[in-house]
Amino acid sequence: MRLWSSEKGTKSELEKLTPSDLLLVSRLDEGYGFVTTLNTQKNVEISKKSKIGYIWSWLQGNDDFVGVGALLEETKSTVKSRLGYTYYASQSRNTCLSILGWPETDKYRSSKDRQSTNPLRSALIALYNFDLQSSLEYLKEIKNQERVLYSVLKNFTFETNKSAIQKISGQLSYKVSSPDSDQQSTSQYTTAILLFIAGQSEFIKVFEKLPFPDNLAFACIFFSDQQLRKSYRKLLDCYVRAGDLNGIVISGFDSVGIEIMERYLEATDDIQTIGLLSLTAKSLGHNKLTEWAWLYKAKLNMLELWYYRARLEIDERKAYKINQDNYKTSKCLYCGNGLSFNSKETDAWSEKDFGKKFISSCDKCPGSNNDLSCSVCLGPYVSVGVSMFDTERNGNEDLFVWCEKCNHAGHAEHLALWFQEYQSCPVVGCKCNCDKITPLT
Repeated sequence: MRLWSSEKGTKSELEKLTPSDLLLVSRLDEGYGFVTTLNTQKNVEISKKSKIGYIWSWLQGNDDFVGVGALLEETKSTVKSRLGYTYYASQSRNTCLSILGWPETDKYRSSKDRQSTNPLRSALIALYNFDLQSSLEYLKEIKNQERVLYSVLKNFTFETNKSAIQKISGQLSYKVSSPDSDQQSTSQYTTAILLFIAGQSEFIKVFEKLPFPDNLAFACIFFSDQQLRKSYRKLLDCYVRAGDLNGIVISGFDSVGIEIMERYLEATDDIQTIGLLSLTAKSLGHNKLTEWAWLYKAKLNMLELWYYRARLEIDERKAYKINQDNYKTSKCLYCGNGLSFNSKETDAWSEKDFGKKFISSCDKCPGSNNDLSCSVCLGPYVSVGVSMFDTERNGNEDLFVWCEKCNHAGHAEHLALWFQEYQSCPVVGCKCNCDKITPLT
């Protein structure tokens, strides 16, 4: 039985961890965890930093886990025209645009309805919604970095003859998107704006240049139904081959989505992300999702991250309203009935700010000695309320842990001290070498 200390590990201990283990721990410290689909903002921030993709943004408020591909498969759109450009509209397209973080067709509300903290991306979205003035306002913020683009856009109008500016724009788009460009990521939006100005004949190239989800959002506005289906299917095929989690935004958690998760896990060894996604979509009942959720829990055990494993179990139980009986519980030595925990205060235990304390007892065996005791100090185990996991804590003195082979238990702090000197179980007569056992799920 081993305990991951609440203090930072020593240099030698950290060197034993793989890069993926260190990444897992650092993400946990940042707050990466299992949350309900109504509150995934922390995961969104971490996934952007770690380049995981758009999947956590897609899961915000998306309780049915339907991929945008299913919404677009049978869409029948209305063809519209504006300022010399043909575009398409339908309810399913609008739904997908909202999911992908874009304004619905014909509902853009000028620069007051900013879509991104990235001025270049905001300029692109404004322009694609035919709001040239707002697009220029966004580009003013980065005029020093995008002098050529700002100059081209300033001289562009939708209404007048624009053949000359279109020709210049087309030539510039090839220049900024060349492999020798110093700002390849930034130039994706720059190129997409220039290609848009160059005319509708360049729209396939716009789609190919934009990153996800902006490429699919663009297609939802300017591609015909047939071309839209062809484009997102091609995109999905690429994401399946690459094991890119963005593909799940298109497919949902169907068999294709499961295949994407498998390939992503093989390529990255990121069981943390796969486990958290599996817990989020647990209600779908897919066997693989159940397996990955348990593998992530086992990983936390292996790294001795007991506190985070406990938080994960508590969050899961709250989210899915799981009966406590489905988790490990203390049972009466006489009748096997689960023990209840009744509030009790004595001079021996001080009240802490993370919850009330309780003493275990059996309702069916009055008077029986069912108080749990520590195998090291022989003192009673005093349980704490679940709220302890919702606050910052220092120390492990109140955590009660056990060996999953011999089932002997004690206060975490006392057992940690015991195993600094001994390997065998502290219970007299027990020959279990608890400290050498790999934690189980």
